[in-house]
Amino acid sequence: MEKKKRRFLVLIAISIVVIATAITIILLVMKKKDSYRVIKIYEVEGTAYVQRNGISDIAPYANMLLESGDTVRVEQGSMTLKLDEDKFVYVEADTEFSLIAEGTSENSKTKISLTKGAITNEIQDKQLSTESSYEVNTPNATMAVRGTVFRVEITYDEDGVCYTKVSTLEGKVATRLIYADGSIRDKEVMVEHGYEVIIYQDDK
Repeated sequence: MEKKKRRFLVLIAISIVVIATAITIILLVMKKKDSYRVIKIYEVEGTAYVQRNGISDIAPYANMLLESGDTVRVEQGSMTLKLDEDKFVYVEADTEFSLIAEGTSENSKTKISLTKGAITNEIQDKQLSTESSYEVNTPNATMAVRGTVFRVEITYDEDGVCYTKVSTLEGKVATRLIYADGSIRDKEVMVEHGYEVIIYQDDK
């Protein structure tokens, strides 16, 4: 009788362990699914290309998934990117940039390096988490935000001087100057809603 009782208790203990393990696996899968970063081309019109891992000129299409490290070039027309569920990048014609997207949707690290043209960035979540960041870099400026709508445009004059125009349409953007040697100025300049700044880079 005592032996049967012990066997019954062992079976109950094993059942509890199995159920707890199954629940843990299910929760981990759900968490992974919820936190997975999705970076895709939402819409595209005109002539555009994606470069990835040395493979150049991949023709983009709607709902195409992008990878961290991809370079996007829009020659004619326009493109809209969707990052996670709350970030959009509206790309204008004659624009090129690379994209780094790391972390999860809860602690996302997004960095766009714009080399020419113009993009408008919309972060619909008005306050990113403290572990998240969203940056746009140009040859002479870096911009960091938490929740806003802003446009960045790069132009070059006949002497090759780079001009970065930052226009804040909603919220505010923290900008810092990048010097010709690649170092970044410590002091931030805040561009408030309704304002814009033009940053230029000369040989100094």
